[in-house]
Amino acid sequence: MHVRLARITKLAATGIFFASLLSVGTGCGAIKAAANPKSAWALTDPAPMAVVVRRADAAEGTAKEVDRLLTSTPASPDAPWVQATAPTDEEQKKDGEAIANHTLYVQSQARIVSAELWARALPARKMDGKADKSDKSDKADKAGEPARIAKADKPGKKKGRKPAAKADSKSAAADNKADVGTTTLTGAEVPAAKPASRAGSLVAAIDPALADKYAVVMAKKKEVADLRAQIAAEEQAADEKGVAEADKKTHKDKATELGKKADAVETEASQLAKDFVPAAKTAAQKAGPEVAEKYGPTLVALRQAVTDANTANGAAAMKYPLALPTLKDSAMQMIGVYVSDVIEEKTGKRPDLRTFQPGITLDGTNVKVTLNGLTPEDMGKLNAAEVTKEVADREQKWVKHAVMLMASISANKEILSFEEEVLVALLDGLSGGGWKAPAPPVLKEPPPGKPVPQGAARPKTA
Repeated sequence: MHVRLARITKLAATGIFFASLLSVGTGCGAIKAAANPKSAWALTDPAPMAVVVRRADAAEGTAKEVDRLLTSTPASPDAPWVQATAPTDEEQKKDGEAIANHTLYVQSQARIVSAELWARALPARKMDGKADKSDKSDKADKAGEPARIAKADKPGKKKGRKPAAKADSKSAAADNKADVGTTTLTGAEVPAAKPASRAGSLVAAIDPALADKYAVVMAKKKEVADLRAQIAAEEQAADEKGVAEADKKTHKDKATELGKKADAVETEASQLAKDFVPAAKTAAQKAGPEVAEKYGPTLVALRQAVTDANTANGAAAMKYPLALPTLKDSAMQMIGVYVSDVIEEKTGKRPDLRTFQPGITLDGTNVKVTLNGLTPEDMGKLNAAEVTKEVADREQKWVKHAVMLMASISANKEILSFEEEVLVALLDGLSGGGWKAPAPPVLKEPPPGKPVPQGAARPKTA
């Protein structure tokens, strides 16, 4: 097994929890995530690695959607998503049943976190209240790709990442462009916001100048997260089985170089965030009661989404080293998930799999799979070799993602922390102007489905 993976598995077995977090080399972000007291229940939760991965992916998916809704989705006061941001009772019931009946939860009986519901519902929050059909790649729980939990029980084929949507705020920001960069922002420099009936984004509805400044800070935060992911990849490559000493040194030197760059960018990002947050609070306080009444409840809902995502991310961080011994078993479970997905995508029908007997070999993070026991009724006219290759590709991505999950968890914490700071500042500012915030939405976490008796039909998970 992978050298680092084997080392951490041993540490987990001896109970050296925080040491194991440090040993994956992801920095303080993962430690902060693991220190979340709201996630302490994860230590005794029966989640295997496959569920731990889902929790981290749900956190990342939620963070991505919150960022989109804050900065790049038109936010007219009468937009359906502005008026109803949290998942409805109907959505919670439908999505909750689908997640609860997923094989991973039925078999493990692990807790289903609220972030899974947020990550499924938020992608549908568009200007017209309808999901963008062209955005399906962002709503599938993809093999090895974080931030893709929206269709949580059906990991899909990986497609190219789409660039983040640009904020439709040119008209709103044209009269009030700010000099961003590293300029220090003070409350006195933030002008009072004009009532925004056609706000280009939620942040712009508070003050058009804030949108551009927020984008600069978030870009730096994402750059830090990307650099940390590259560092983890270089460290993992250096530890791969059979790597020549010269190549090992090259990977380690690259990781050191990237680490210095990441530290510098992180320092810059921290200063930008430190300057932005009080400016956001001041702008919100000046926004006026009309803006507070129209957009305050939306901000409350998004703050709760971030809170729930932080809980899921913390649960993933806490359970990760303890779940490492289940990696191979989870990888085996994921083969069944991917076989079902691939066959359904190509035929429109999910296979039975009662006679299915998959096999898997892990050589470091290299994966080989075998698919045995699929019936002609399951396969139809599908080519067995093509199905096997597609499943193996998805499985390979999942394993690599699972092995380097702490890097994703650390990156999630970086983004979620900034989003939380901004949302708290905006809500504090609106409250300082006399507005009273409503109670945050509380989502109903569905219990995992009960195991199905041998031979009985499983509920459909859409």
